[in-house]
Amino acid sequence: MNSATSHCGNCSTLYNQMEHHIVMLPCGDFICLTCFSLLYDLSSNLLTCPFDKEELVIPTKLRENVQILKMKSNTLWVSCDNHQENQAKCFCKQHKQLVCHECALISHSDHKQLLSDVKMSDVESYFSNAQEKLAKFKSQIEEVQDYINMFQRREKSFSSSQFMKIIDQVQDILLPHLNEKEEKQSISFMSDSEQISQPNQSQNPLQIIHQQQSLIQPQTSSALNSQRQSLHQQQIVNTNHQSQGRQTPTPKQQFQQPMFQPQQQMFQEFDFVMHPTGQLEEQTKKRFKIENSELKLLKDWIAGGAELQFELLYRGTRDGFTSSIFHSRCDQQAPTLTFIASDKDKVFGGYTSIPWTQSPKLYQDDKAFIFSLTNKTKLKPYQNFQQAVIHDKSQLVYFGADLKIQNECNINYDSASFLGTTYATPNNLVPKSPEATSFLAGSQYFKVIEIEVYKVQVQ
Repeated sequence: MNSATSHCGNCSTLYNQMEHHIVMLPCGDFICLTCFSLLYDLSSNLLTCPFDKEELVIPTKLRENVQILKMKSNTLWVSCDNHQENQAKCFCKQHKQLVCHECALISHSDHKQLLSDVKMSDVESYFSNAQEKLAKFKSQIEEVQDYINMFQRREKSFSSSQFMKIIDQVQDILLPHLNEKEEKQSISFMSDSEQISQPNQSQNPLQIIHQQQSLIQPQTSSALNSQRQSLHQQQIVNTNHQSQGRQTPTPKQQFQQPMFQPQQQMFQEFDFVMHPTGQLEEQTKKRFKIENSELKLLKDWIAGGAELQFELLYRGTRDGFTSSIFHSRCDQQAPTLTFIASDKDKVFGGYTSIPWTQSPKLYQDDKAFIFSLTNKTKLKPYQNFQQAVIHDKSQLVYFGADLKIQNECNINYDSASFLGTTYATPNNLVPKSPEATSFLAGSQYFKVIEIEVYKVQVQ
């Protein structure tokens, strides 16, 4: 029997008064509210205990209590940073902090007049107003991202006006949020001096105007005529100065340089390298340190040594590290192979034959496994088979509690490994021990540097 401790025995998460509220099962074991929701099958009203594998019928009263825990209208699902077991329901206007009542008494008593109780209704009203604005903003961003991705994958050509509209939209979205001059300059298309060819003594100044016109937005006709006149006068002065020591170039000599050379250089900089169909991309091999020996391991693990065809579905550094983008590119795709590189320079991942979805659900997948390429090890489920793969719209890949990749995994340390929960540990390591939980990523909690998902087919 699993005793009630400070942590959920199934997912190893600290109990709280919110999504990880402690729940006692009919068999006497304890799990958190999140695990209960994942393990409970509403259609059959059954839940398999993750500890003794007993199939439990959930009483009506327990179902009602669980629902009450979820839907408490006055419960603010925010935990205090300093006391994670407490709800943070006091807002300090002086420090712009949300704290629990214990923190309010200890650290904020000298300005208690600036403390306000936060109700769920206050938050719901705020978020409801924000959601409407964010949804509109999100749709604009996703539209621009789709255009950029189509361009980068060479899926669609654009007219020059369409192309410049994309550039304008990128700048409209990003400029208000950039502070440093260098950051703003980084999205100022072709305006930097490095991108526009500089005048030289052998080049006619009028050519420079034509070249710059081809790379930046057109100037007004009056301003352009004024610039031409000024440059023409300067050219006469230069010619007079040079006449004694040099022969004035003929018109034919003046225009020997190709007028649109900067444009040619710009398009030469684009990467038009075609990757061999059905193979891992070179960028993938380099980033995840995949040589012939690692590729052979993958073939052995997935197909018993048979040849594989790979199709890249998702790349974090290219597409973004959010769960919404992951699901937009990977849902309904199977089987898939995921590669992950952690901030500890470890390479690992997982394989599943079940298509990813956004609906929260546990899946048994007899073909699923997780792996460490760093340690050249494949790990299969040995218990809790019903949660070999977990689907959730707020997560990216989720293999039991053994490998969880969270939203925006590149900027936080919320992704985690509790190896031994569902998947076997290597080398007789104790399940969920420090050695086991750091085996894949180098530490139990980690940040993701890169994540890629491939669709895999056996040839």
